[in-house]
Amino acid sequence: YARNFLGGMERPDVDKITGLSPVISIDQKTTNKNPRSTVGTTTEIYDYLRLLFARAGKAYSYATGELMVKYTEEKVVDMILHDYAGQKILILAPVVRSRKGHYRELFESMRRKGYLTMRVDGEVVEITRGMKVDRYKNHDIEVVIDKMALPAITADDEMCGTEASAVAAIKADGKYPPLFKKAFGTEEITMDRIQKAIAQYVRSLVSGDTKFDRYLRGEEQLTPQELHGYVLFTTEEGADCFHCHGSGGSPMFTTNLFYNNGLDAQPADEHDRASVTGDPRDRGAYRAPSLRNVTRSAPYMHDGRFKTLDEVLEFYNSGVQNAPTISPLMHHVNDGGVRLTPNDIADLKAFLETLTEE
Repeated sequence: YARNFLGGMERPDVDKITGLSPVISIDQKTTNKNPRSTVGTTTEIYDYLRLLFARAGKAYSYATGELMVKYTEEKVVDMILHDYAGQKILILAPVVRSRKGHYRELFESMRRKGYLTMRVDGEVVEITRGMKVDRYKNHDIEVVIDKMALPAITADDEMCGTEASAVAAIKADGKYPPLFKKAFGTEEITMDRIQKAIAQYVRSLVSGDTKFDRYLRGEEQLTPQELHGYVLFTTEEGADCFHCHGSGGSPMFTTNLFYNNGLDAQPADEHDRASVTGDPRDRGAYRAPSLRNVTRSAPYMHDGRFKTLDEVLEFYNSGVQNAPTISPLMHHVNDGGVRLTPNDIADLKAFLETLTEE
């Protein structure tokens, strides 16, 4: 590039000079925009020197003095899994750093793009409709892009297993080797392949274009039957579903909290919430599931006792049992359920069907 500047110069008045080191003479072209321009910046020699040092030199951290090296994607993943073994791992994308504002538009934009959670000032929270923060305080906001699959297997509050036990359990199930061959080319089952399969499956669990989503965006209207079902869903005098499953402001239609919903008068399950917390008040309590695609998630309840959505609706209508640890949010337990009419139940089911993506 510098030759463009060398070619236009006149020959010197002398034919030969001895005793001097070889040099390159460049005529600097100054500009009005930057009177402090140097020969290096004008001819782009500075840029080439930066590139030379970047490729041929060694970089050291200014903070620790350690040599900076380049890792492959596989190496980075291996280091994370080794250094944070047994811990929950989140992949975060920072969007706000120590800035004021309510960021309502940002939260809504992320929600519409399909993201479910964000870390706001160090706390991971679910993105809800109309969500905002204090506009007069500085905030750090990050989007939860992904979660690592291995901690879900090994963490105490998840599957509480080991890599070896997970591999052995899947190998023992005869239906999995053909599936691994179909996905990976051979029937070999390894933890690496299990993690990839789980991660790929989790990425497919995206639901953001149901009829109800389009209704919230103003793109489609609910039928009178569906709209009446929505009213029943969100009122205590109706089906009283919203205490545990939220409403339009909770995109996953769950509070992610634990409740005893009156399945059994004397809960005896050894794997309920009390088995984790040790608190007898949690006997018979389970996490409220998401109602996204609820018509396709049968069987229902923690033990799969209900095979159809109609059976679930009938239970909440007339089959609720008054257990000693039943949730105080089960307001209609003394009546055995919400006692809706057949038409009301049909309308409620019609609304629930709008939460399923076609």
